[in-house]
Amino acid sequence: MREKIELGIGFVTGRPNVCNIINNYYKSMLKQVNKLEKNVNITIFILYDLDYTKASRQDFYKIIP
Repeated sequence: MREKIELGIGFVTGRPNVCNIINNYYKSMLKQVNKLEKNVNITIFILYDLDYTKASRQDFYKIIP
């Protein structure tokens, strides 16, 4: 019996094209995990928040003291 790995990845976004980007990463991840000798269950969580729609890249690097 092959060992099982549970993998969850979360994204917080307001970008309308996020699904296209995540689909590309997901396809790439599937190719990589198929080479493993383990079962891998990948779950992707997407929090689509309209407050992030107009956020800039720098907004995500701010550190609150």
